[in-house]
Amino acid sequence: MNREEKAKYDNEISNKFVAGTNYDDSELEALSI
Repeated sequence: MNREEKAKYDNEISNKFVAGTNYDDSELEALSI
């Protein structure tokens, strides 16, 4: 998938798991770039 699709996917995943995140903050920052 391209970068835009990945960003959208990662955002949806982070929204679903925001209460008990699978990522630490540095990983989330890396995904958001």
